[in-house]
Amino acid sequence: MKKLFKISVHVFVLVFAVIGLFLTGGFFAVKWGLTNVSGAIDLDDRSLPEIGGGEWEAKNDGDLPISSRDICKLSVIANSHPETGSSILRAVSRGSSPDIVSSMIFAAARTMSENNVRASEAISICDSYKGSASGDDVVPWMNTEEWKVFEEAVKKDGSMIREVGRVTGVSPRLIVGELVGEQLRLFNSERDAFKKFFSPLKILGNETKFSLGVTGIKEETAIMIENNLKDKGSAFYLGPEYEDLLDFKTSDKEKERIERLTDKRDRYYPYLYTALFVKQIVAQWERDGYPIDDRPEIIGTLWNIGFKGSKPNADPKSGGALIKIGGEEYTFGSLVYGFYYSGRLIDEFPYENE
Repeated sequence: MKKLFKISVHVFVLVFAVIGLFLTGGFFAVKWGLTNVSGAIDLDDRSLPEIGGGEWEAKNDGDLPISSRDICKLSVIANSHPETGSSILRAVSRGSSPDIVSSMIFAAARTMSENNVRASEAISICDSYKGSASGDDVVPWMNTEEWKVFEEAVKKDGSMIREVGRVTGVSPRLIVGELVGEQLRLFNSERDAFKKFFSPLKILGNETKFSLGVTGIKEETAIMIENNLKDKGSAFYLGPEYEDLLDFKTSDKEKERIERLTDKRDRYYPYLYTALFVKQIVAQWERDGYPIDDRPEIIGTLWNIGFKGSKPNADPKSGGALIKIGGEEYTFGSLVYGFYYSGRLIDEFPYENE
């Protein structure tokens, strides 16, 4: 606790020191060139490490490894949206890597610039951005009732999701990212059920028709995940250590598959199928020389469009189905990205380098 307190004090001292420098001298001006997005394709087409990083100032005397420009952006974020700022500070205090922290700051600052007039330089954001009255979190949909219900509901499955992460080697936070998109879509499309059951009981929705379970897996996708585990010639093959993870216990595979994916009392299998899909997709892209393990928005987009849409390339685009939340439309990929770098639920689902 003493160490955490010391780190928090350092953060706030650094934040206000740099604010003073910016207000008096206009130091550290940097270009803020973000691309406009529309339709079902979103996010800057550069890789996150290129955008998020920046002149880290790691010191041996215990100071935090945060660049001056990121401290300035963090101060603006925290002032306008305290919940978001608090989440990022928690990531810093927990020892998250500089790349993760910088990407979190970038994600928040990017959302702010989209919701207001785009700033061309970091100094103009620090000097003139006044935020909005949309809520404590910079991500608009995280200020909705649907998100608050999801946040409480997913905590109940925390140990199950973490166990799946341990078995598969997939980050539990990434698994939850896919769950975010599916559940927020369900909460908003099934309004009566949301108001009668999901909201008052703080539970996740379980799909049983065209898509199955809490993560909305289509039966044909589930079958492909199963087959990829066994097919050594598949581009999605993971290795012999994973071949038996989805073995059936009965001869009626179709019935057992439906039951394991829609079981309301035990959601281990929906999370397991989801994690294995993610791992198989990442393996495919890695084999072709295009790693996406650090691109949650691309993984989320591929989860949404399925195996057939997974075509490794040097310039993947985030997008997918449009989901309306609070009167605004978001792509599936942007929802995964927004959650992943938000810092929300970091205690339950930390970044994988912690």
